[in-house]
Amino acid sequence: MNTEMFKAFKELEYAVEKVEFIKEEINRLNQVTKDLSEKIKEYRKNEDNNEANAISTVVIDIVKIENDNLFKKMNEALEEFKQKAQRFENICFFNGISLQFGLSDKVIKFDK
Repeated sequence: MNTEMFKAFKELEYAVEKVEFIKEEINRLNQVTKDLSEKIKEYRKNEDNNEANAISTVVIDIVKIENDNLFKKMNEALEEFKQKAQRFENICFFNGISLQFGLSDKVIKFDK
């Protein structure tokens, strides 16, 4: 009983870590895009269109592709998380432990 529950919990923990890692990567990429956009504005303000166009090409070609990739990975990671959470919830239910993943529920209640 406990071994299976702990195994399911570890799998759930790994899925959460994966989602958080991808979330951090998306935030990092968004920050890079924001910084590059500021550079483009500066170059356009200084009428250096060649530099601005070069950076725009990088943003469009590379960053957009990477962003699309990360969002695809995020959707897959969230789906995996849902499956692991459901598995953990089912194992807990099978062992008589009431468990809900609601936002207001912060504590797992163990019946004596």
